[in-house]
Amino acid sequence: MRTILRVLIGLIAACLTAALVKVLHVITPSELAGLSGPALTARLFRLGELGALTATQQAIFVVPLAAIAVVVAEVNRIRSWFAYAIIGAIIAGAGFCIQFVSETAIRTIVNPYAGQAYAIEGIAAGLIYWLLAGRFAGWRRGGGLVKTQPYPVGKPRLNVSDVPVTERKTAESA
Repeated sequence: MRTILRVLIGLIAACLTAALVKVLHVITPSELAGLSGPALTARLFRLGELGALTATQQAIFVVPLAAIAVVVAEVNRIRSWFAYAIIGAIIAGAGFCIQFVSETAIRTIVNPYAGQAYAIEGIAAGLIYWLLAGRFAGWRRGGGLVKTQPYPVGKPRLNVSDVPVTERKTAESA
């Protein structure tokens, strides 16, 4: 149960991080630094609103891909920050490709700025997931590693038809 909660919190935080990074490519920190008073407050509320909307859209796309990556990472006990950063970048790259394919005749996503935004967003989301959940992959409640037991392999029952004919005759005569 703790593992599921840890993974869920990590995925939510990763989606929020990815959304915030993506929105910060639209409402830049330098723009926010130049504002003060009510204008800054209004812009920060807009940043939060866009972040929440973007996080919802991120989750729709990211959760199925991230669920596969999380299961693989948990089973294989992958705890490397670098691995999660690469996984995040790959998932973000898939999002970039899907956005590219879904565009009509006017191509708006194909530019270096959008590619940079998707790459940084994926790396940041992967690192946040690692920080909250990925670095504990494969651990159990007591703090130790999960010890996997091999599947028991029983001896197959021999049928009479499986025993060679010569052994059958000697078994019948005894």
